[in-house]
Amino acid sequence: PSMLTAFHGTHELGQVEAGYLVRSQDGAPSRIALGGRSWLVRELDWPARRVYVEPSTDRGRGAWIGSGQGLSHFIAGAVKQVLTSSTVSNLWSTRAQSTLEKIRHEFSYLKADGHTLAVHRDHRKIEWFNFAGGVTNELLSSHLAKTIGITCQANDLALSFSTDADATKLLEQLKTLTTNQIEDSATFDTQAIEALKFHECLPPPLQQSVLKARSVNRDLLNGILSTHTTPVYVSEAE
Repeated sequence: PSMLTAFHGTHELGQVEAGYLVRSQDGAPSRIALGGRSWLVRELDWPARRVYVEPSTDRGRGAWIGSGQGLSHFIAGAVKQVLTSSTVSNLWSTRAQSTLEKIRHEFSYLKADGHTLAVHRDHRKIEWFNFAGGVTNELLSSHLAKTIGITCQANDLALSFSTDADATKLLEQLKTLTTNQIEDSATFDTQAIEALKFHECLPPPLQQSVLKARSVNRDLLNGILSTHTTPVYVSEAE
């Protein structure tokens, strides 16, 4: 990719992908994230391949076209195996063993067999630990919001539901999900489209088709939805 070097005054911060800088950010001045901080783009010097920035209190976007993929289902499943196992390797340092023991204790309510619907009484939230991976959980979250009206936050390991969710009703609703329904309702927003390389070359319907083909794993969804879920009530002490 064509690169520009970012400067704050005379201090070199790093490099920015040129294609990112020419994209509109809703008509507002470009803000980028670089070196762990947010920056406002003030000047572009194309002949010198430089971009001049100043600190910004508003959150900057990544200085690269595209986005992270998140954990795959295989890696997320491996996380589950580690969390629900008592295995300790003599190759681990003392600090690693201590840290893992602490994390395992924190998630001691997770079930090794199947999924876990963790109802946190003190924190007033419900988490469906399915270890499906980031892409599939984003699909599930979007589907629940569009078809059932349930709002939840997706991550690589679980879906986190609001304090208003009823655990019993939620479990019944999760049991009604089907792969066909999720695939049919799958649509992708502007952020997902912009992360698709060369999306400018495709008409909108084809953009959606490509993203659906890449994101919907029917075998994985069938496996996730056919696995039983055990509700577990978690107190703050646990």
